[in-house]
Amino acid sequence: MTFLDPYQAGAAAWDRDAAAVYGPLADELVAAVPVALRGRAVLDLGCGTGAATAALRRAGATVVSLDRSLAMLQHRRPGRPPAVNADAVALPIADGGFDAVVAAFLLNHLPPAEPLLEMARVLRPGGALAASTWPGGVVDPVKARVDSVMREAGWTAPEWYRVMKQEVELVTGDPDRLAALARASGFQEAEATVRTVAMHLDASTAVSYRLAVPHLAEFLAGLDAARRRELVDTASREVAPIVDSWQPSMLVLLARR
Repeated sequence: MTFLDPYQAGAAAWDRDAAAVYGPLADELVAAVPVALRGRAVLDLGCGTGAATAALRRAGATVVSLDRSLAMLQHRRPGRPPAVNADAVALPIADGGFDAVVAAFLLNHLPPAEPLLEMARVLRPGGALAASTWPGGVVDPVKARVDSVMREAGWTAPEWYRVMKQEVELVTGDPDRLAALARASGFQEAEATVRTVAMHLDASTAVSYRLAVPHLAEFLAGLDAARRRELVDTASREVAPIVDSWQPSMLVLLARR
């Protein structure tokens, strides 16, 4: 199993619940792309159900979506742009095919060296990369409270998630290391910074976002409906005192080819 395999299921819940947070984060990432997007060819790499795609289209870009999960690509297929079902480490795309690549929360799911090389390859000279990951060493209060409720209910993090956090995040969560890796992959002017984004969500929506991620969704799916409702209510009570001021942190890598 790779770190991306668990995302093959749950497209509807992802689009309905996780997008409440990933949507605003995608808006912030797309706004940071260091080239004009209108009329440009842009690859949304690791597109999921299309949060960054929507932001790119609002900016006037001509978008091609790519994801390893066919279920994610097929969700709400009518109205979405052309899509490619492929792996980020072996893109079926000609050299220099795009003006920009956007990769929203892809690099934190797999060893980043090969995907960065592929991103550099498919960009035209002067093209731009904008990628986001979760910063290492940052304790998100909403995630922490929801995860604590789930642990008390018997949840333990699956092995693939522990490896991802303990090994991949050493690079993808470190601004200096990630920017250095981008430069070694053929990018110029690579810079990675940590930003915060205000969410303005209620407690129930914030909890639903967190419970849509696969390492928690699988655990919840094994419970009966009454127990799931009980845990959601408990997590919502835990999150309610802090959700108004919640501003998740994300690491943003910007680079030019």
